[in-house]
Formats: sequence, C-alpha cells, structure tokens
Amino acid sequence: MTAATPPPCQLCGATDWRPLHDIQPDRSVRTDGGIVAVPLGKFQCAACGLAVRREAAEDPATLYADGYQLYANRPNADRFDPSRYRNLVGLLTRLWGEGTAPRRVLEAGCGDGALTEAMHRHWPQARVFGVEPSATAVALAQAQGFPVVQGMIGETVPPEVIEGGFDLIYSIHVVEHTPDPSVFLRDLAALLAPGGRLIVTCPDGATPHAELIHPDHLFSMTQTHLAAFARRAGLRVLAQGDCPGGAGAEFSQMLVCALGGDAVWTPMVADPAAKALFDARQAYLDLWRGLEAALIGPLADGEPLYCFGAGGWVANIAANCPALWDRVTACAIDGGADQSVQGKPVLDYASLRGGGRRFLAAVNPAIQGQIAQRLGNDGHSVLAWPEALSA
Repeated sequence: MTAATPPPCQLCGATDWRPLHDIQPDRSVRTDGGIVAVPLGKFQCAACGLAVRREAAEDPATLYADGYQLYANRPNADRFDPSRYRNLVGLLTRLWGEGTAPRRVLEAGCGDGALTEAMHRHWPQARVFGVEPSATAVALAQAQGFPVVQGMIGETVPPEVIEGGFDLIYSIHVVEHTPDPSVFLRDLAALLAPGGRLIVTCPDGATPHAELIHPDHLFSMTQTHLAAFARRAGLRVLAQGDCPGGAGAEFSQMLVCALGGDAVWTPMVADPAAKALFDARQAYLDLWRGLEAALIGPLADGEPLYCFGAGGWVANIAANCPALWDRVTACAIDGGADQSVQGKPVLDYASLRGGGRRFLAAVNPAIQGQIAQRLGNDGHSVLAWPEALSA
C-alpha cells in the first residue's frame, strides 16, 4: 500500500516532513499535566522549519471544553501567578500605547479569568470580556465574579463576543494549540473594531525548549512563522519580538497586528537555517530520551527520593521518566498542600528540612541551580540534570 502524501506545509507549501524523535514510544504529556497514551508524533517541514503535530492527540474542541485541567491542578499556584499577571498587564498596556484606553477588550483563551480581571481593574472604564472553552476554568472564573463566558473561537462563540467591535483583543499562549493558527487569527481579526489591535503571545520555537515536548502544542513557531501565519490571516504586522521577562514562560514571543494586511498571501520561501533547527530539536529531544538514565543512575537501590516542585515540570518527569517517578516518595513545596500530584502526596518542605534526603528538582532547569543551592544549604543532595538541558 502506498503511503498517503502528507498535506502541504501551511506556510511554504512543501510536502517534505521530517519526523522528530519521540521521547517515549507510547505516551506524552499535555501542558495541563495530563498524560496521554500517544507519542509526541511531531514533524518538521524540511523547507521552512515549521514544526507540527500533524494529527491532534485529542479533538481540540472536546479536549478544551471537557478534559483540560490547567487551571485547577497546581498546588499553591496563587503564590506565583499574581506577579505574572502584573507583568502581563504591564506588557499589554505598553503594547496598546498611551492615550485613550480601549472601550472593549477581549481575552481569547482566558483560563480561570485572573488576567481578564486584572485587565478589568487596570481599565475599569472598559468593557472587558474573557472567553474560554474549559468548563472547569469558566466555573472557577464565574465563581469569583470575573467577566468570563464559555466558548471557543471558531467554534461556539457566545453573544457577548460574536458582536465584535473590540478595540483590543489579546491571546496569551493559545495560538500554538489551534489546528490552524491562520484560521484562529482570522477569526479573531473578524472581531476587531476598525483601528483595533490584536496581540498574541506564544512560545518561540527558534530555541528548542519544553514547549516542544507537549502533544497539545500543535505548532512550534519561530517569530518568522508566527508573522507569516498573521499575514496569511490577512493581518498587518505592527510589531513583534521577545516577551519581556516574567510575561510568561522563557523563550516567549509576542506579535502585534491590525487589519489591513496584503490582499494576496505570498507563501514563505525555503529557509536555509531549517536544517540546523531540525538538528537542534532532535538533540533537545534526545536529551529528554536520556534524562531518566542520567537521573536514576546515581540512586542506590531502595534509596528514598523526594521531589521539589508540584507543577508542570513534575508532570514532564512523571510522563517521560516513569521508572524514576516510581522512585519518588513525595513532592515538597513551600506551604504544602492537602492533595496529591501525579499520584504522589504533596508535603510542606518545612517538614523535610532535617537534612540528608535525596531530592529531584522538578522545576524549570533555568532555576534549578538556585533550588539546588537552597536544598544543599539545608543538608540535602540534589540529582543533577544534564547541563545541556537548560530549558
């Protein structure tokens, strides 16, 4: 039987897709920590470097409406999220510019509504809405009185949103989850008022990092790719670049655009840097493939292991290093929590300060050095991640 011809790349039209390495042959982990029984299944366009998951692990409309739990599964997240929202409010305010505040504002994919509410407080005279597909997140938002309605852009859009006329629409780390970013951006553009602005952030795929290891990230885009999707959607790019520190995950990018783009879409041309990006992505995934062996090697048989952290990096370890995760006795965080994460109890770190324990630092590698020093000062030892796995 002849294999089916893969669909052309949405940006350059090429059909030469190069498979990227799976970390585990039969499992991967979503950004909300859900472990799914499918490999990553990602490919890179050999011509332009766009990385995609050509088949969604789960139907997006069903996943985000029913099963997505990003907003209710991180113990003590309220300790850290307020500073992130303050940074995002500052970013969005700067990108909007000085002068008259927008009259109508929409956040597309607003989660539990915390940022929507923060924007409402910043611009109290504006009508600020958030639209979110996750029933769990919407229930959390509405219980706190946040201006959030349930719906999905391009699918079922509630009346408060479909009437459009928004001076500012922003979407934070959503576009990479959509089946076609240009369609998503076009649907948002249709809701803009004349002269309105659309601000989008997402991971910057120019540097391979953890965004690559999630199957619900259907696209891994460089800034060139994101701008091309916007132009394909009929938008005019006003500004783009890196997100300032603290505005989201490391290696984030932002794009500001408006109506009035080119009437005719011109596909991207082949990028000579695509091969180097492919090699870098493969090398990064290979580090993850070898991470379990690197971390479990120093452990003695039967030696108790504790995990510092209870967020997304715990899920990354549990999914991609299952034998190591089986060795973990409990997770520890400041303040503790009366719940469990990935099947492990969550303890208050203060109860483990006696020293002499072995820890796994399940936090972003960019801050693992700080965590290791802190744990070491308390008399603990910490498993060292490979230095090259820095994101």
